[in-house]
Amino acid sequence: MATTAKQVIDSAVEVLHDDAGVRWPRADLLGYLNDGQREILLYRPDASTALVNHTLTAGFLQTLPAQAIRLMDVKCNVSGRACKLAKRDSLDDQRPSWRTDPSSATVKAWTYDERDPKRFEVWPPATAFAALRLLISVPPADVLTEEAAISLDDMYKGPLVSYIIHRAYLRDSEDAAMESLAQGMYSLMVQQLTGRTAAELSAKPEKAKTQRKDVSQ
Repeated sequence: MATTAKQVIDSAVEVLHDDAGVRWPRADLLGYLNDGQREILLYRPDASTALVNHTLTAGFLQTLPAQAIRLMDVKCNVSGRACKLAKRDSLDDQRPSWRTDPSSATVKAWTYDERDPKRFEVWPPATAFAALRLLISVPPADVLTEEAAISLDDMYKGPLVSYIIHRAYLRDSEDAAMESLAQGMYSLMVQQLTGRTAAELSAKPEKAKTQRKDVSQ
């Protein structure tokens, strides 16, 4: 059974010792939960993803769909033809003029710069209406009632509880002790998110293999 907002908030209230909601009304805690879902994506963009068929614009430079936070992977052409992740340096070395090659409706390779998370490049340059199957990170939907399920997987209940408590303590941040507690809960949330095994940390597009490969086939 999916974790509900009520279950997450109840766990936070148990730590806060405010069952009556005098200091921290439950409506406020629900708002913190929604903020927490978005905060989690800063550390685990794979926590909320979508597979989409994305129509390309003509040329090598492409922009992600409007709802995308960042690109996680390019699965294939919509036709089903494979599309390889390539290092831009390798493309530049092997085919210095790859950005001006003849356009094609079939993309053979793509490259991505994490410093420019909303865009990526394709080779050969795409014709208008070429399309790729993308895995993208997307904002989680807000939870509107306590009876509703959280938008993230159940495994994120712990980090959400930590974030809610962090925000609750932050309300009294003029008190040095409370500010310290707030920061401690935020650090705990980060540890809960980043302390998982390397195999789980799939936040970045699949790394291109270190060996240089000819992507022109």
